[in-house]
Amino acid sequence: MSMLNCTYENTIKALWEDYLKTGTIDQELLKNIVSFEWEKV
Repeated sequence: MSMLNCTYENTIKALWEDYLKTGTIDQELLKNIVSFEWEKV
């Protein structure tokens, strides 16, 4: 697994854990993740 994939997975995990705690999603972080993944396509 590359370092980038590890960072991506850790970010998704942190986003999910934050959602479970607060009931909300960090919209800016989610936009950044989607934008980053879209650029790879």
